[in-house]
Amino acid sequence: MNSVLRVVSCWMCVLGLACSDLAPSGVELQASELHRPVVDLASALRGDQKNLSPFDRRGFRHADKSDELVHGRFASASTQQEREHACAQDPRVQLGLVSVEACVGADLFFREAFGGNGRTCSSCHSVANNYTIDRPFVSTLAARDPLFVAENDPELTNLEKPELLRDFGLVLVNADGDDPSRGFVMRSVSHMLGLATSIGPAPVVRRGIGRDASTQPPLERTGWAGDGAPGNGTLREFPIGAVKQHMTKSLDRIPGSDFHTLTEAQLMQIERFSKSIGRTNDLDFTALTLSDPAADRGRQSFLSGPAKDCSVCHANAGANSVGFEDLLGINFIGNFNVDVGTENARLPILDELGIPRDGGWGLEPFDSDGDGVNDSFGLGRFNAPPLIEAVDTAPYFHTNAVETLEEAVRFYTTDVFGDSPSGGAFEMTEQDINDVARMLRVLNASLNDQMAAARLDAARRITEAYGNRYISIQRGLLKLADVELEDAQQVLSAVEALNPDAQRAIEHARWAIAAALGATHAGYRSASTAAASFAVQRSERALGQGVHFKIGEGTLMF
Repeated sequence: MNSVLRVVSCWMCVLGLACSDLAPSGVELQASELHRPVVDLASALRGDQKNLSPFDRRGFRHADKSDELVHGRFASASTQQEREHACAQDPRVQLGLVSVEACVGADLFFREAFGGNGRTCSSCHSVANNYTIDRPFVSTLAARDPLFVAENDPELTNLEKPELLRDFGLVLVNADGDDPSRGFVMRSVSHMLGLATSIGPAPVVRRGIGRDASTQPPLERTGWAGDGAPGNGTLREFPIGAVKQHMTKSLDRIPGSDFHTLTEAQLMQIERFSKSIGRTNDLDFTALTLSDPAADRGRQSFLSGPAKDCSVCHANAGANSVGFEDLLGINFIGNFNVDVGTENARLPILDELGIPRDGGWGLEPFDSDGDGVNDSFGLGRFNAPPLIEAVDTAPYFHTNAVETLEEAVRFYTTDVFGDSPSGGAFEMTEQDINDVARMLRVLNASLNDQMAAARLDAARRITEAYGNRYISIQRGLLKLADVELEDAQQVLSAVEALNPDAQRAIEHARWAIAAALGATHAGYRSASTAAASFAVQRSERALGQGVHFKIGEGTLMF
């Protein structure tokens, strides 16, 4: 048996597959023995330098990009032409896994500061933190990280509210004008997973007016209020406003001086990347079943039980209203802007600090708390976020006011929601709430599994095609696959006895990834990666049937 086959056989034993065929005759393998090869294998692979040239050895010494994955890469000086040339040579592009446009868009997203204050898009949308920020993530950043530029640059003191950024993951948004001393609100950072499914507006019922009474343009739903992009309000135009808002060198915000204006090509490439992160499809709840009985009760409740009203804005746990018919009898989908009272459940510290209230969509003077005094600008409406990714992207609502998933579901049974313009509190018991939350945990873990599987497959294909070349990309994909599986573990283990078989399979997959990360022999790395993929498939089967996500190409970029 050659060395690679021995690795495969070893991993089969670790994963509990045909162990009797691998053990000596008459010997029964004990559970403790199944764990032993993982440590031995990882240790052996770390010391194997046999097939490396001196160039390869230097590459391995400098290939650990952990800081880049967690904190984002600092701005590069590459030109657009250099980026496109580099992406044409990227192994993910060469193997047909990623388009040149998405690759360049990712490079701009993760590394380009656009002539500004040093921030990149990934400063607030970290690939290793589900493309968002929260208090635990912010606490890992160095004091001089560009995210904290308002603390370090006297010209930008009023760009952020450092206490709210560090303690609650809130950023200052000039939703109602460019002056940071007025017309601003504090909002959490929207994640970017599944954007392709969630930005379509409500259908137009008369010229320029949607069924939710919002105007068009904005033509797509971006940001918490659905009107976060300048111009025609599209995702393609969103970076124009983001660069001006968050990356400027001064609060004068002068194009060409405080930041670079994005080209049409750059906007198209960033859009291509942004629309391909995570899943690119919605589920069909009638075509799937979940193995955990309580989670499946939650699915059925969402369809026709106590939680059925949730699907009015979150059909199939997405971000769209589905199933209404227009005058011609044609079903439509769209992301609706609605006032469900979340501004009245915002963090108390915002009131203590005198932070203006958030009126959401629009610019009109607005009475957000119903006391007869206009205290904000807008119509009180916010657009619906997708629920599939909810567990991974806590805290919840536009001010990170709610910590747990169960608490977020419970909000819709309270008077705050019941008294809102879109209210009528849901009649759900604690069991109903826990069933729905359990369902969402399973769906989120399934997405974690499938994103990890896509990254593992890409890593293995690069290893098989190029051996030890592009080792940083191989290891980056492996680390990000492990990030997803760690998320899945946390999602499932947070409640009692939720899919224990899936949790065990995920643990096995993470052992195999650890070995693949330590492997300096390409064959060993490929075999360990394949073993991790197989374990992820076992986890996916243990969660249920029919939960199929189409994973976008942007998921492979970092």
